[in-house]
Amino acid sequence: MGMNPKEIIKIKEGKTFKRKNLIIALCILACIGVAHHFLSTKTASTTVMAAKVQVAKAAYDPSLTQGVSSTGSLEAIADVTIKSKVEAPIQKFYAQKNQPVTNGQLLVELEHKNVSAKLAAANAQIEVNSAAATSAQAQAANAAKEQERYDILIAKGYTTQQEVASKRTTSKTASADYNKAIASLASSQADADAAQASLDDYYLRAPFNGVVLDDYGLSLGTKVTVDTSVIRIADISSIKCLVSFPEKLFSQIKEGMTATLVCDSFPDRKFTGKINKVDRFIDTASHTFKAEVLVDNAALNYQLKPGLFAKVYVIEEAGTANTLTIPKAAVRSDNTVFIVENKKVVTKKVQTGISDDKTVAITGGLSEGDIVITSGANALKDGDEVSYNE
Repeated sequence: MGMNPKEIIKIKEGKTFKRKNLIIALCILACIGVAHHFLSTKTASTTVMAAKVQVAKAAYDPSLTQGVSSTGSLEAIADVTIKSKVEAPIQKFYAQKNQPVTNGQLLVELEHKNVSAKLAAANAQIEVNSAAATSAQAQAANAAKEQERYDILIAKGYTTQQEVASKRTTSKTASADYNKAIASLASSQADADAAQASLDDYYLRAPFNGVVLDDYGLSLGTKVTVDTSVIRIADISSIKCLVSFPEKLFSQIKEGMTATLVCDSFPDRKFTGKINKVDRFIDTASHTFKAEVLVDNAALNYQLKPGLFAKVYVIEEAGTANTLTIPKAAVRSDNTVFIVENKKVVTKKVQTGISDDKTVAITGGLSEGDIVITSGANALKDGDEVSYNE
């Protein structure tokens, strides 16, 4: 029995519907497979990738100190610029920049032939006047003896009164001539002294032991005038640093207290000094007071130089051999740190003690050798895997 056309159409439609459903099912399975592969790959990638961090080990550091701090520039304990008192060209240098010098040492000589000539003339006049004074002295002595002899003769009636009067006049004249010669000698000596003092102005000498900080780029033959800066000398055997502290510390900062200086030029060095002076008055405008810190620079082989900027710490508390420390950057605001155990992150609560700008003491929660994360921990959580340079 044959099928009518309507039945044939229904059969064809049913086969088409099944084929479509099969294609859709296959597409869905393919999508699921791709998604599974993508998720598996991503998970595997996430598992393999470890966060790169920077770490440090907890270690004992007895040098750690804590105190109040201030800043200032280093200065020499004595610093003087030697200026010319005369107008003359530079004739010779006896010291160069950065060279150590001693008290009284000749540093610079200015051209002085005219003044030297005046001194020579004055000294020559001294010789002339000295000889004249010696001669006048002898004549005065002889005249005095002759007068004395005639005074004896007149007493015995062996001479006349007129002869005695003449001898007395001669003696007085010789004495006056001698006094005049002495005055001339003194005058010539004064002229020589003045010429010598003037000549001294052409020789610039060190006023104390120190080092040449500046020669102002002057060269031989340069003509300097009165008040021209020629050479600068400083005594850097000790270095001072003037710092300010808030008035609330006025009763705490005392002379003799230990201070530590850190300079940008020596980032890994700490220099020890002492409070040398403390102002007795507080600045009413800034509500601060000043203190002078002194450092024995000679003991440091003169490493510190005037002009260096320094941060000064006045020590309130110092570490001991049992002071366990870590970088300050490792401690979070809630007093926790991330440590690394088996390459994974572990959070630990710590107790902190004294600290400076870079380091903090740990009084509880860590042990020596614990590895703490100092950088790269912002997005980490317990159990995350990390990597770092050993």
